[in-house]
Order: sequence, then C-alpha cells, then structure tokens
Amino acid sequence: MKTKIVSVFDEPCAVFLEQYTNNKRPALQLYVVSENGMLVEPMMTASINAPEVSLGDEEIIIKDFAENHGILKVLAEAGIVTPTGRQVPLTHALGDVCKLNTRGLCSMLEYQGGRS
Repeated sequence: MKTKIVSVFDEPCAVFLEQYTNNKRPALQLYVVSENGMLVEPMMTASINAPEVSLGDEEIIIKDFAENHGILKVLAEAGIVTPTGRQVPLTHALGDVCKLNTRGLCSMLEYQGGRS
C-alpha cells in the first residue's frame, strides 16, 4: 500500500496515519524512506496528543515548534492538513489545530504489508 511522501529537511519522508492508544485520536508519524521505498529511520511525530483539548471531527494538533519547526507548512502544501487558524496552549508552546485529510495515507503496518 502507498502513502504520501513529503520532503522534510531535504529527506524524503513517508507520512503514516496512526492512532494514539489512550484515546484513538489520529497521529502523524514520518519516516525517512530510501529510493526504493524502504523505511530507513524515524524522522518525527508531527502531531501532539492533548486529551484535554476539545477537537472536532477530523481535527488534529500539529507540533510546529522546536525540532518540528516548519512541518505545518510541509503538511499543508502536501494537502495532508488544512490549518484552521486556531492554536491551543500546550505545556511549552502552542499547537496548531488542523483539519486532517486522510486520503492517500495509510498506517505503517499497511505500508509494510503492501511491500511484500
């Protein structure tokens, strides 16, 4: 199965749609991929799980600060998220609330299963 590939810090990265185990909210995991599509190493978790924050259907909180600075623009340009303009306070910074477009995304398990 295929998933979207984006460029992050000049590295091709596969974007995987996962779930946080405690509340089943969506999570976005990025992994560096080789030219032949093999997973090389984790790049980042682009989302944040803040169970105390009320989110609408298909909304996700994106971490666009510290080591993830710039990921919101990358995900938005790829059509994976649409910023709502709303930010929520987190422990050390603000998280960006976005609408999540799951079309073209899969989980890492689905991706790896489709590679055999």
